[in-house]
Amino acid sequence: MAKLINRKTGRTPLLGLATAVCLLLGACASPGTSAVQQPGTITVTSHATVEVVPDTASFSVAITAQSPDSKKAQDSIATPTKDVIAQLKKNGIAEENIQTIYTDVSPYWGDEGQEGYEARTVINVTNVAIEDVSALMDACLEAGATEVNGPEYYSSDASDAYLQALEKAVEGTRPKAEAIAKASGATLGEIVSINEGYENTNYYAKAEEATADATVDGGVPLEPGQVSVEAEVSVTFAIKQ
Repeated sequence: MAKLINRKTGRTPLLGLATAVCLLLGACASPGTSAVQQPGTITVTSHATVEVVPDTASFSVAITAQSPDSKKAQDSIATPTKDVIAQLKKNGIAEENIQTIYTDVSPYWGDEGQEGYEARTVINVTNVAIEDVSALMDACLEAGATEVNGPEYYSSDASDAYLQALEKAVEGTRPKAEAIAKASGATLGEIVSINEGYENTNYYAKAEEATADATVDGGVPLEPGQVSVEAEVSVTFAIKQ
């Protein structure tokens, strides 16, 4: 029986705060500060996350076979690999969205030592409409795939979401800087500099594990969840005593 393997990906980041503070009016920087600080300034780092609904997905397909002979093992995956690719194209997947990312022949072992060879090839399928993912996974299994893994979800709005996250991150720095300035007896001034940190997009989803028998009922139910886009900025403010 072919096995359908699901893989959850990503994480659910919270709106975190990572603050690097330096008051160089006779005071030393905190241990978390890595940048060289200008005199009379406060540097604050802030994170923000924007979540959007994904509209495309990708998944991978594996075809494996075992044989006492390495060439026979490799020959055994040739036909099902061609059949899987043909099935993907038949279902509307463009050639540029079908990519062989791994192929290998290696020995496998049992209790008595080496028992033979396993041939394995992995195909990545990208730019798939979310509503087609489950049916395509089933079609690949029916064509001869031994595993399908995924899906991973993506959003065409991720770039716009990142800009929104940047805005939120910048807005989040001022309240922290004001609190630090007040606690130190200083007055917060204008922004001196802004440095963009990392851009992070995480994909995650809920998906049930099932065997190929699930295709009888129309495939594995998939919930695309959301795409989380995270931004980080470090903002330096002037201060006056």
